[in-house]
Amino acid sequence: MNLLAFRPPALTRTLVGGMVLAVGAGLSVVPSAHATPVEGHIKITQNYSDEITTGVICGDPDLGVNHLRRFDLDGDHGSTSGFSVTEVGYGMGPLSASSQPRMGALNAYSIEPSADLTRAALTLLATEEITFEASDAPSLITMPLSAGVPADMDLVLELSLNAEANAEFYAGYNAAGEIADTYVDGCHYSEPTPLSDVGLPGYHLVLHAFGTSQDCTTAQAEEDATGAALDQALANRAEARADRVAAAKAMRAARKAAQKARARYGLGSPEARKARATVKKTKAIKTRAQAAAKEANAAANVARQDHRTASHTARDECAQPELPPRPETAQRAPAPRSGQFQLAPVK
Repeated sequence: MNLLAFRPPALTRTLVGGMVLAVGAGLSVVPSAHATPVEGHIKITQNYSDEITTGVICGDPDLGVNHLRRFDLDGDHGSTSGFSVTEVGYGMGPLSASSQPRMGALNAYSIEPSADLTRAALTLLATEEITFEASDAPSLITMPLSAGVPADMDLVLELSLNAEANAEFYAGYNAAGEIADTYVDGCHYSEPTPLSDVGLPGYHLVLHAFGTSQDCTTAQAEEDATGAALDQALANRAEARADRVAAAKAMRAARKAAQKARARYGLGSPEARKARATVKKTKAIKTRAQAAAKEANAAANVARQDHRTASHTARDECAQPELPPRPETAQRAPAPRSGQFQLAPVK
């Protein structure tokens, strides 16, 4: 687990529609939203920043709360053939310096792209128990989580805090922008609900996944295969060139021997006739060797082009997806609900 720890700030709480917002002063900025902790893995994120400036909890101390993000892997992140999650990053912090360790969970689900985000529509792919500790916060934490998202499905990540954890810790948020809604449920909400609809527009959950897309895996396999084919083609070309050189050398030696036989035994002698037959034979071998070398050279050129194309495809398929330009923040009026969540400013 990689921790980027902050010095715990003092807390005050402000009630907004039942949620508690925790806003931090002077918190450090964690690495760029496009950084990846594992070489070759990409980051699936909807956040323009991983800075943790805000925390959200359920205002009812007897209830837990779940924080969710839904990722359109195809439309927003260029992964059309499935995605293998290997790690999940999330932000969190303690409600006080004396917060006691509590248990929570990280969950990964798949969901049909056309389906509404409801509990019934979710298929659990992986779950991992996590321990919230005061030393963790405010922090950006990376945890191993292995989940295979099938092709043509969306990914849903969930940071789940039961009532005990919700009473001691908050999920990490900021207001730096996002490309899709943050959702919450629990805390008197039976289904995932956009945060703006519970009275908290403009607050964005820090939650993302690391892993590899199947498009990248397939492209890398093709790159490896064409690389092996290129190596073999180059070896074949080198062998063909060596055979061509050897055949030319043998023909030159045969011609020299034929000249000596003619001079020594005469043009019509058996020795001269045998030497001329050898010249004819080595010439035929040289002709075949030249043709084979030409063919091997052409095959090597094709293999090189195939590998170059495969390498470019792998580079494109495995590249870190870039977020679109930061949009103008459109604050939606909260839906007329009875507030159950709270915002607790962290200062």
